[in-house]
Formats: sequence, structure tokens, C-alpha cells
Amino acid sequence: IFFTPPPLKAKSKMRIFVLALAFMAQFCTATTSRQPLEGRQLLRPSLTRSMKTPLRGGSTKRSALKTALSTNGGGMEDQCSAAYGWMSDLGGPASLVAGAAIASFFELRERLVPEDGDSHLVKAMKSVITMLLLSSFCLEIACLYVGTITGDQLMSNGNIGSATLGVWQRGIKKVNCVAESAGGMMFRELEFEYLASRVGFFQGIVNWIFAISGTIFLEGWTIDPKTADKKALASRKLSLIASYGTLSLALWMLAFYNWHLPFYENYMHVMTRFAQMTWTRYVWHPGAPRFMAIAAFLPLLASGWYTAQVCLDTWF
Repeated sequence: IFFTPPPLKAKSKMRIFVLALAFMAQFCTATTSRQPLEGRQLLRPSLTRSMKTPLRGGSTKRSALKTALSTNGGGMEDQCSAAYGWMSDLGGPASLVAGAAIASFFELRERLVPEDGDSHLVKAMKSVITMLLLSSFCLEIACLYVGTITGDQLMSNGNIGSATLGVWQRGIKKVNCVAESAGGMMFRELEFEYLASRVGFFQGIVNWIFAISGTIFLEGWTIDPKTADKKALASRKLSLIASYGTLSLALWMLAFYNWHLPFYENYMHVMTRFAQMTWTRYVWHPGAPRFMAIAAFLPLLASGWYTAQVCLDTWF
């Protein structure tokens, strides 16, 4: 009558805990951050055509587009609530992908350790899969963080620069939220935050899918077709089918994303613009040096140094 389930392993407990934490984060985001999105409307056709024009002219065309977004008449409304809802809605899916990525990492950590009998290709793929899983987790957490902090700034935008705040906070830039759309306002006023949230969310998903595809590929690739029986050969073929199908999904997602990108030519343009803004804002800043940014880049450089050493030791 009474059934006692077998004890769970440490890996299963960690996986259940991470998935439960991601579910709770999504539930809290969905129930507490919903705000009425007043004033959300479509862009005018003339502005839509200008946004789809490739910005190959560099900063000149980008400045012209931002000027058009701020001066285009008709339908100009306050988009703070709409932008806040857009940034907050990214928290739920970002937390789910982050939980799935870190759960996959702890589940596959022992299997992804390079062994002496592995070929150079297998060692390289194991190292790349590990970095993809960890980078996916970090990118999704960054997306969640940037969206939350930017949403707080938008909700406090009316008090920025007023006498109700302290003197040390009066230098914060006040956002002009009057625009035709929330995306246009974000691109014009908070382009770095706009890019950080989009790049973090999309690249985190793609890195996780690439890691899953590579893991499934390794399961079939390590089976030798010359010495394997029929059951092992069937398992090898199924693993390769699933791996190639998952890789095709990631490439289709990239193609879909390129077609639906406003303000930018393609995803490569998004990445280059994001790298440029990161460099000019936090590294090569024309004003006072950013000491916290410099302190953050030091462990990043150390991580890159040890990554290069691991690649050299395991691949060659």
C-alpha cells in the first residue's frame, strides 16, 4: 500500500532546484510586473520604411534616424509604461533559459571533461560546449538584470533631475519618453540598454541550442560505425539526426531574427554596434575613467587567458 520512492541523486536534486527557481522567477515576473501599456501603437509607414533602410552610413544615418524618431509628428505619446512592460516581459523567458542552461551544465559537467583517448575534435567540442553553456547562463542573467534596472529608471524618470532627489543623483540623464513606439524611444534614448537586452536574450538562447546540438552530436560521433552493432549504429544515426535538426533550428532562428530587426541592417550590425557602444561607454570613455568597468574587465581578461591555455592544452 505504501510506496517509498528511491532517493534522488545529487544531480537530480540540483536540476529540480534550478528548474523550480526558474519557474518561480517567471511566475513572479508574470504576476507582479504587468503594467497597462497605454499609448502602444504601430509605427507610421514612412517611419517603418526609414527603419528598414540599411544604416551603412555609420553615425550620420543613425543620428538622422534618431532625429526622425524624435520629430516625426502624429501619434507622439509617453512610452515609459510601454517600454517598462517590454523590458519586464523579457525577465520570464530569460530566467527560464538561464535555469535550463545552468542545469544542463551541471548535468553534463562530468561528461564534458576531456579524456586522454579523445581525439582533438572531441576535446575541442567538449571545451566549446562548456563555454557555450556558461556563456548562455551569463547572457540571460545580464538580460534580466539590464531589463530590471532600466525598468526602474523608466519608472523613476519623472523625478530625475528634480529637487526631490539628492544632489548626487541629479546628474542622471532624464529620458524623453515621448515617441511613437516604445522601441523607437529605447533606440533614441537608451540604445545601449536596448541592445544589451536584445543581444543577451537572443545570444543566450542560441548558445544554449548550439551546446545541446553539440552534446547530442558527440553522443553519436563517439560511436565507431566499423565496430558497432546494429543497435549502436541506429543510436548513432538518431543522435546525428537530432543534432543536425537542432542546428538547423538555431540557423532558422537567426534568419527569422534578421528579417524582424528594426533600426539595424542585420544581427552582425547589432553585435558590432553593441561592441562599439560598450567600448566607448566603459573602456575608452572621453570623460572621467570608469574604475568599476576597469575592475570588471580585469577578471574577464584573466578568464580569457585561462581559456586560451585550456584550448592549447586540450586541443593540441
